[in-house]
Amino acid sequence: MYQLINVGGASGGEAFLLLGAEKTALMDSGYSFSAPKMVENIKAVLGDRPLDYVLLTHSHFDHACGSAMCRAAWPEVKVVSSEYAANVFTKPNAAKTMLEMNESAAKMCGTELDPAVPTQLKTDIIVHEGDVIDLGGITFAVYEVPGHTRGSICFYSPEEKLLIGSETFGVPSDGIASVMPCCVVGYDMTMESIKKASMLDVEHYLVPHMGEIHGQAVRQFFYDAEYWTEFVKDMIVSGHLAGRTDEELVQKYKEMFYTKTWAPKQSEAAFLVNARHKVPMIIREQIAS
Repeated sequence: MYQLINVGGASGGEAFLLLGAEKTALMDSGYSFSAPKMVENIKAVLGDRPLDYVLLTHSHFDHACGSAMCRAAWPEVKVVSSEYAANVFTKPNAAKTMLEMNESAAKMCGTELDPAVPTQLKTDIIVHEGDVIDLGGITFAVYEVPGHTRGSICFYSPEEKLLIGSETFGVPSDGIASVMPCCVVGYDMTMESIKKASMLDVEHYLVPHMGEIHGQAVRQFFYDAEYWTEFVKDMIVSGHLAGRTDEELVQKYKEMFYTKTWAPKQSEAAFLVNARHKVPMIIREQIAS
């Protein structure tokens, strides 16, 4: 049996601590600026137990940056990521962009990034499709699910029928749609990833940024994820063919999905960065095909 506890230090930088019988793992690690609070939250739960793993679903700043602080707090911790994410962490331009986005998110939360907080990211264990992370009594198989990033992965425990989700599948929305699509680098690959995950025997699903859902809610989520991802694709393609500019389509997408519930979890600037990648990507991919 497992426990999952949200130990994130700020809204939008959620991180979930999994307590296994033998080992512990942090599922994503939130922002840099809120990492000290996250570490404080983790220590309050673990007590004398160590943090054994940080499992990263992808390389974006709101999911990966807190891992540097985890390494400072627990020097023996093993950070796990895809090969793609591990390569991103070595690039100076990526580090610069993530630092800037952390500073922007900190301002949105009414604070600032402490210069003393470590920000250098590093992967200890690179994983690929089919690899297994053994936490003792609970194992997680790695599934490659590109779409949100090219290196997005998720983790599935067959013993617990637990899926540690990927943003590739989308996130719950309180706008006109029930799921906000998150296909940033590829529509077709996103749909393939959603279908791959929906075929797993999942009773418990950890939704990125949100928390666990169970049973029929899991099956409904994946049905809605596929439906609304296709809906947005059709909206963008039809709008483009009708003569709308990319920026007009970005703003329409924002009207649909940048809701009062989502705004505290993602700055408008970060939301628009993703949307401005998504719209032209879908047009190129779908018009060309």
